[in-house]
Amino acid sequence: MVSINLTENNILEYKREIPADDRKWLKTVVAFANGKGGQIIFGIDDETHMVVGIDIENIARTVDRITDIILKNCTPQIIPDVRVDIMADKYVVVVEIKPGQNTPYYLTKQGIEDGTYVRVAASTRLAEPHVRMELLLRSKGMTYDQHIAFHQPPATEEEIRQLCAVVTQQNKEQKEVTREHLISWGVLMPDANGQLLPSVTFCLLARPAALHFSRIQCAVFLSHDRSHFLDSRELTGPVHEMAEEAINYVLKNTRVEYRINGLYREELHEIPLPALREIIINSILHRNYLSPSFIQISIHPDRIEFFSPGALHGSMTKERMLQGNSSSLRNPQLADILHRMNIVERWGSGIGRIFAAYRERNMAIPEYDVDDMGITVTIRRNQFGDKSQQYVHSANKGKRVSVTEEEVLSFISHHTGCTYSQLLQAFDISRRTLTNRLNSLMKKGKIQRSGSTRNANWSSL
Repeated sequence: MVSINLTENNILEYKREIPADDRKWLKTVVAFANGKGGQIIFGIDDETHMVVGIDIENIARTVDRITDIILKNCTPQIIPDVRVDIMADKYVVVVEIKPGQNTPYYLTKQGIEDGTYVRVAASTRLAEPHVRMELLLRSKGMTYDQHIAFHQPPATEEEIRQLCAVVTQQNKEQKEVTREHLISWGVLMPDANGQLLPSVTFCLLARPAALHFSRIQCAVFLSHDRSHFLDSRELTGPVHEMAEEAINYVLKNTRVEYRINGLYREELHEIPLPALREIIINSILHRNYLSPSFIQISIHPDRIEFFSPGALHGSMTKERMLQGNSSSLRNPQLADILHRMNIVERWGSGIGRIFAAYRERNMAIPEYDVDDMGITVTIRRNQFGDKSQQYVHSANKGKRVSVTEEEVLSFISHHTGCTYSQLLQAFDISRRTLTNRLNSLMKKGKIQRSGSTRNANWSSL
């Protein structure tokens, strides 16, 4: 027998024969219809990938049976393309399922809740409620960010006024934005009583408490795993404000190199600022807001990870995403408003800017991992300065020219109990300079010393 080299994946499945329990393969049929389509090939062993073939005497009956089972057991009805093919001199039956337009598709007897399946890599899984919701919206030509939040109270005058003011202030042309603009953009929808109902985008920008999982979780870990953390924070608020807070959190908890150019000091951050901004904006813009998960930023000694919930949207693939393809936006209404606010530039150009920022610094580009849970961007920390230190020495020889009280305070705040020698090593400054900074911070009541003078430990107040 001849084996097939191509393994099962998100659009391909093998079956040795038609199982006695039709549900074992019908669930893959509806999963393909709910996704990117796919093929089930009968006559190939799904474990060994050996071509066993279908008996030629029964092949016509097999084709009719497969077609009849699919037509009678799936809702909405799925019309398959069933054909006979030859592989390794044996007959096989190829069942091709096209991507469906009337999602969600489900097994009729099990119903929509227990019979809706999706394809994840080479496995077929029961769709979770938030996945069914996204499939339903897709069949209506809608995305979740455009969805009117009928369960929410109407937008208040103060919410509308504040959002209009923010968009006006941040747009390039400084043109006044009014409620009429918000209505025309679909962010607000008038009801029969004249009240304005908010879309999910409106809630993300003006009523963040309405969407619990829109928050961002940030943490600094002491080890390579998540067993011990040094600091953690959960960001809440409008998405455009959380973006700035997330950027600042990462900057405060990552290293910076200081280079002296003449009279001026240049800061080189561990993550190039243009790249950091794009990574965080992309996490907010492209995440699945139906998913019961948070955006997470995890800072480890060896790496920094940015996790954005939700598998790739629609027909998007990892390869196309890394090429900057923006043909399948999960949140087009949110993207439009953030574009008007001068936060998002040309759609699809973000990843290109990330890679360009790293290449400009001659650093290895970030790693992208994509699965059914979401997208993780990983930045390795061993390519910037001395990875054993939290603060990097100046690129110039000798001691650093200066260090501010704010830098010393920030280090102590994130390294409670640090010693004098650790502070000296972190900043590479003279004892006199460090002593002056510590004494000044103590007088201002911002830090305290515990223990003997020789073995003192420092902490913030």
